[in-house]
Formats: sequence, structure tokens, C-alpha cells
Amino acid sequence: YIYGFEYIKLKNGAGNGLDLKSLRLNIFPQLISASIRIPKVRKLKLVLGTFLRGRTNVRFSLENEGNYETISGSPGTEYYKARAEFSNNLFEQWFGIGLAYKINEKFSVGATSYGAYTHLEVRSFENMNADGLANGVPYNATVNAYSLMRLNQITQVFKVGFAARFQHVHLGLALTLPGIKIWGKGKLDKSFEVHNLNQNPVDTNAPGQKYPSFVISDVQKGLKSHYTIPFSVSAGIKVAYPKFKIAVSAEYFMGHKSKVMLQGDDRAFIRPQASYTDTIKGFMTLQTSARPVINVGIGAEIKIKPKVNLLLGTRTDFNNRAEYLPANEALGILSTKSPAWHYLYFSAGATYKLTAHNITAGFDYGLGIPIGSQQIFNITDPKQELFLRGNLNQGMKTSVHKLNFILSYVYFFKAKEKKTDLFSVVDELKTKKKKKHKK
Repeated sequence: YIYGFEYIKLKNGAGNGLDLKSLRLNIFPQLISASIRIPKVRKLKLVLGTFLRGRTNVRFSLENEGNYETISGSPGTEYYKARAEFSNNLFEQWFGIGLAYKINEKFSVGATSYGAYTHLEVRSFENMNADGLANGVPYNATVNAYSLMRLNQITQVFKVGFAARFQHVHLGLALTLPGIKIWGKGKLDKSFEVHNLNQNPVDTNAPGQKYPSFVISDVQKGLKSHYTIPFSVSAGIKVAYPKFKIAVSAEYFMGHKSKVMLQGDDRAFIRPQASYTDTIKGFMTLQTSARPVINVGIGAEIKIKPKVNLLLGTRTDFNNRAEYLPANEALGILSTKSPAWHYLYFSAGATYKLTAHNITAGFDYGLGIPIGSQQIFNITDPKQELFLRGNLNQGMKTSVHKLNFILSYVYFFKAKEKKTDLFSVVDELKTKKKKKHKK
């Protein structure tokens, strides 16, 4: 993938009639690799490569203001203003070296060792405030909520494979073993601030409405990360004839139960310390789980001219629904949840084959399939007892579209033949054109 864009619209994602939108342009190389035959062992091949295994770049930001019945004890409606942000940034770069051995004309085996670098950052921010009156005296109530998780990790991954090739049928099987963490560090940054919710209180026993204000916050860096690259098994079959090829494959990714990914010290407590003396256990702990998924794909290659092949394909990309945004369950407060959706991809392109070159170009369109309908934020129905927010309703509608431009270039180095270089593709085309003109 060279260029691409992704458009996301979450209708009612921040409340009734308040949509979240994100449009991102991505520019990134996806795969660079080389395969080399070992001269003294002709049945052995060395493969080197690097590729971007995953890329996510999502950001939502919006504001809302107006007059709402936010504080029931304050006469009339209150002026209310809120701002909410959410961002999710992930990329995972793999570097691999592998060996493939040809047992005979039909069977081959291989093994690859990967070093995977993962960068993941998820952030959420909410700022809400409302004007009110208490005994004829105006005041302003505010709530600020901030959560951030960031990690960088290097993981060792091993893959083994088996292939069988018959006259018209090719089979393949591969196992990706669970990743082994080599190094990883993370950061958690969380805060929750409340001011003046004790004015016109609905529940005087609730901490947020019992005291004039409270703040709980902490930042911890250098935490050991435990990001997981799961075990997976994949299998495929290809039917090949001179005029066309059809391939079908599937891969199963194992999930995992709730596990701690980042854990800091339990040192955060509610301020002012004179009113609250206990620390909040689990406030700086991030737990996540992942569901098992199966992804499938089907592709076809059809020869339409001696040197031109048409490519068609479709595949799934199901989400394992892992949540990496820190939550506030330790405070008993409703937390923001990351939006998620599945993808269904459709691709089309063409390959032009020359003597020492293969050039492929095409497009890959991804259609987002909604997983759930729960809102991320609700800042259109604010209530004092809900910390100047509203209940997260099931009225969100997800619309996601992704389009990527694909470009592939393959060059074959051939020993003991006339010299060719990267510009010979132009010379070859000119020569063919002159011959055709002479005829």
C-alpha cells in the first residue's frame, strides 16, 4: 500500500445528533523483500524482508455548547459547554529472515524469525462545564477526564510453514507461534477532576457531590509492557492453470482472557488528602482481553493478454475487540470505550510481466462493518449526577470507508545473462514498439 485514505463517521457518536468524523490520508510503504538462492545448496533459499503489519490512525475531536437542564436544583436551564477528543495510533513493523528448503519437486518446508516493533498510543479527553445558581449566587461546575496509554515494544516471532505443489493444485500451511517479548516499556497518564458538583447536590453521599472538589491523577512511565502477538494457524489452496489461478486461504487467531498489559504502583489517592486518605487500587492498571477470530480471503489471477494478468480478490479483517484505553472502573465511573468495527475488503488490479520485471498496480477498498451501536461520548444530554455527561445510548451508527492504492515492483536478477537494470523496462517497451511498427 503506497497511498490511501480512510473516512469514518460515527453518527450520534457523541450524543443525539452529534456526529464524530475522521478523515486520514496515509502514505506508507508496506513490503520490501528479497529471496536469494544459496549457490552451493540449490534446494535452499534465503528470504529477507520488512513489512508494515498493521496501521491505525484515528482521531475524533468536537465541541458542543447550549442551554440544557443539567443541574436539577438550579432554576431554569444552564449554559453548558463540552469538548471531547479520542485518538488511536498504532503501527507494527516486522523485520524477518527466513529459510525455505525444497525437499523434492512436490514438497517444501520453511521457517522464519521476525523482530516486530510495535508502537501503540490511545488517548481520550473530556472537558465539561456548566453555569448554575445556588441560593441566588452564580457558580461554575466543571469535570475533566483524561486517559492515555502509550507503549513501545520489540517482540520475537517465529513462523514455520509447509507447502505441497502438484500439477494444478498447490497447498500451504503455516503456524505463527506466540510472540516473545524482548523489550517493552509503556506509560499511563490518567486524571479525573471535579469542581463544584456539591452545589445543588442530588446525592450528598456521592463523593463528587459531597465535597467542593476532588482530583485524582497520576503519571507513571517506564512500566513493563505485555502486548501480545497471538498464536495463529493459516491454510490455503490454489488451483492453477495457464489461463487462470484461484486461491482460497483462512487464518485463525487465538484470543486471550483478561490480562494485565501495563501496571503501575497503587499510589494515587483522591485530593484533597485531608478529606480522602485511601489510595485507589487499580487506578494505574490496564487490563485487556482479545476474542479469537478467523479471517478468510479469496483471490483470482486471470490472463487477459500474454503479458497482462487481471487480479481480483476479497478478504475479511475481523476485529478482536481488544481495548487499550485505560478505564475508570476503580472509581466506579463510566469510562470511554474505543470504537471498533470489522472490515470487508475488495481489491482489483493488473500485473504486467516482462523478462526481468513484474509491475502490479491496483486498488483495495475496505468497507467497515459495525460491531456495536453504543456511543463513545454523550455530551448532548448532560446531568450533574453523571458528571456533566449523559448515559451512553445504543443509537450510534458506524460508517467507515477505506481506499488504498497498491503498487508492486519485482525485479529478477539472472546470472550469466546480458546485463539488465531498473531502467531496462523502458528500453524493452521501446524495442517492442519499434518491431511492431516495422511489421
